[in-house]
This record gives sequence, structure tokens and C-alpha cells, in this order.
Amino acid sequence: MTNSLKEIATIKFGLHAETQEYGEVMYLQAGHFSNNGKLLQMPTSFIDANARVEEHLLQDGDILLAGKGNRNFAWCYTGNLGPAVASSIFFVIQPKQDWVNPEYLTAYFNLEKCQLHFRKLGEGSNVASIRKSELGELSITI
Repeated sequence: MTNSLKEIATIKFGLHAETQEYGEVMYLQAGHFSNNGKLLQMPTSFIDANARVEEHLLQDGDILLAGKGNRNFAWCYTGNLGPAVASSIFFVIQPKQDWVNPEYLTAYFNLEKCQLHFRKLGEGSNVASIRKSELGELSITI
């Protein structure tokens, strides 16, 4: 079965915020990850919790997809890392978990064929950037 991403998930943008050395909420940035989406270190950038931040808190199974730049890796958040938000370089994809497993979707995004597709979507500007509408049309084989 094949569905578009927007049919099986909610797609949001990460949060743009000023960071600090200490705080209540981890602020995940691209530099915290390897090229293939592995968390390299516990984040060293934080923000304080407030109503705006709470709207962006990651939930177990949320997928971060780097939507800007040349590294379009995906990573799946697990709640045991503690409270965290994604920076604005990321799309936050919240899969309908009764339709698709978040780990499967993360692996799918990291496949070479998806990576090539993301690079094509991002072409044509100084900083490669995927549009949310184009991402939503991505066909996912389940």
C-alpha cells in the first residue's frame, strides 16, 4: 500500500529560539547528529519552558527530518531523552502510529532513494530547502 506522507502523518516546523548553556528543555540542532542521523552527543543547547515552547515539545515517536542544507537525515525521538524541541532546521513529523511505525518511517527517510529525492526537492536555491507541501506529497510504501 502506498500513501502520501500527509495522509499518514502531521508535518510541522521546528522552533526558532535563542539558546543558552543551561535550561529545562533540550534544543536539538543539526550539529548534534551525524550525517546518517545518529545522535552524536547529548545536546548542549537549551531553552527555558514557556507556553510557546510547550507547544513544540517532542512526543515519543516524533521524527525529525532535516529540511534545510545538504544533510537531510531523519531521526526518531524517544521520550527517555527528556524534554526536547527541534530547531527550525527540522521538520517534525508525527506519524499516525496506528498506520505506520515511526522507526520504519525514519528508516524509509534515510534510504538512499529518499535521500536523492530530498536533494532534488531542495535544488534551485543558495541553501537547499525542502518545501513542506512537496514533503507532504512524498509517496510512502507501507
